[in-house]
Amino acid sequence: YEKAESQLAKTVGAKVTPAGAAGLKIKSDKKKFNALYVEGDGSDFTLADSSITMSGTGGDDAAGIGSAAVAANGGKLTLRNVHIETSAPVASAAVSTGKGSVLKVYNSTLITHGGALPADYKPHIGPGMMEAPPPLGITGTARAVNTTMGGTSYYYDTKIISDGWGALSTDAGGKYIECNRCELETIKSGYGTYTDNGIELVVNDTKIKSATFVSIIAGQCKTTLNNVTATAASHGIMIHNVMGRPTEVATLTIKGGSYTTGKSAIWVKSANADITVDGATFAPADGLILQSIINDDSNATKPTDQSPGIKATFKNSQLNGGIQGDDDKRKMFVTLENTIMKGPVNHAGLALEPGSTWTATGNSDLVILKGSLAQIDAPAGVTIQAHTHKDTLAAGTYKLAGGGTLTVAN
Repeated sequence: YEKAESQLAKTVGAKVTPAGAAGLKIKSDKKKFNALYVEGDGSDFTLADSSITMSGTGGDDAAGIGSAAVAANGGKLTLRNVHIETSAPVASAAVSTGKGSVLKVYNSTLITHGGALPADYKPHIGPGMMEAPPPLGITGTARAVNTTMGGTSYYYDTKIISDGWGALSTDAGGKYIECNRCELETIKSGYGTYTDNGIELVVNDTKIKSATFVSIIAGQCKTTLNNVTATAASHGIMIHNVMGRPTEVATLTIKGGSYTTGKSAIWVKSANADITVDGATFAPADGLILQSIINDDSNATKPTDQSPGIKATFKNSQLNGGIQGDDDKRKMFVTLENTIMKGPVNHAGLALEPGSTWTATGNSDLVILKGSLAQIDAPAGVTIQAHTHKDTLAAGTYKLAGGGTLTVAN
């Protein structure tokens, strides 16, 4: 505990020791101010039953400059029953930054409102940015929590709320984030979770309510959503890749849970993706479970012949919605295992494993990689144009049980 470097006038409450404190009330309007900063190997501090209120503008939320509670460069910080609320640009509630840093948060509330940008701020993307990058299609000036540059974070039974930009975020290569039985929310704009630069995120038994996206995955990293109940005004999970390698693959795993979204449940923008869904339900208002598009971001990663494309496997699910491949630079392969799907499929390869059926509720144009005639149906007025190997289905035109038509070319 560096008493000489601490500003005790800002603290009210219990005694501070090297191991921790409880019952503190910290309030500050100072710019680039940290209420609690734990740094270095061997530093291990617990703050309990306390509150932090900050209204001063931050400096760099990726480095924790101006964030309320920070674990940095090997430091370990635990928050228990702590209420943190900030009202200024890039003033995050909690940050874990630097190799070996560990942040653990229990039964707490972390809120960021953001605020007006300084008059001399020049918009940019990178270190010191003070607003959400415009190509993401979101707005806001503060991320509630951030894990960066090799840091690790764990959240338990905690509310994480941001007016905009993002609730649970990472930047510049964090290591691992775990979120258990939490509530994540963005109120005006933004995402529930964000991963990039090789980080792994695991979210368990959590509710996400987002003004824009449930989650964003950028480049080669992993996001696992277990039993998540999510709503989003726009798309569910957006996967994109900017300024990366053409062979990078984003990994998304969804087990159980429900996703109610205004647009496609899974939206892949000029990216390679390995997607596994097991037992989840989707309710996209636009009727698309999975959609790929060309990213209009000028920094979007350009594909090559070695780009693996998009692979999606849906298991033990009932899917009411379609598949749409609008990225003509990357192939899309979809496999159904013990899954019933009702929706059109266009510009993708579809494999129907035993126990799965597909009913095309709208005209479809696809490659059938695996499946039998008994597994395919369409209502009257719907036409399926399919290419497939002769050993899968013989070329010809078939009248389906529901009244639709399947035309096969080998």
